[in-house]
Amino acid sequence: MNGQILRAEEFGGEWKRVYTYGDGSCFFHSLAIVLFGQVYADATKKDQIEVGHQLRNVIVDEEEYTNFLKAQGFLSVPGVVQPHEAGNVTTHADEALINFTAKRLHLNLCILVSPTEKYVREVDEEAPWAVLAWIKRFHFEPIVYQELSSFTAETGLEELPELPKKHYLVEPTDPMIVWLKK
Repeated sequence: MNGQILRAEEFGGEWKRVYTYGDGSCFFHSLAIVLFGQVYADATKKDQIEVGHQLRNVIVDEEEYTNFLKAQGFLSVPGVVQPHEAGNVTTHADEALINFTAKRLHLNLCILVSPTEKYVREVDEEAPWAVLAWIKRFHFEPIVYQELSSFTAETGLEELPELPKKHYLVEPTDPMIVWLKK
């Protein structure tokens, strides 16, 4: 779980990018690292993969995702991950599934593609943040502080276990989040 320390001036040597499994669920593995912190890090590789897949299954409620796509006008649109595909652990997350996940978890997301390109999904200005790298627009890995956070955080899903006291979520008032939102 040791990550590559980010040396860019903006990260000040305090952030790292953490490896995730590239099995089609890397977006959900990245969120599992952010949400479950040391608990995830201490798990075996097999258990880490299972946690990422279970997180995906909890988030992707087929009926709710169908309603979300209908409301957005994306149900049955070619190229958009559809409800029957969304729970498949080998199906890559697309913009619709990412937005649905942010809404369902009540979690703000900043997805960094390059030094000049980022996507910000802010569902609530008071909700915690997760920062993810989208490497070559194919693979997600979380970008986290080197040290775990300990502020009290909750997700919007009752089906998830209570978050551990130590996690990698970022407070909405954190200077990095303020900078990333610009």
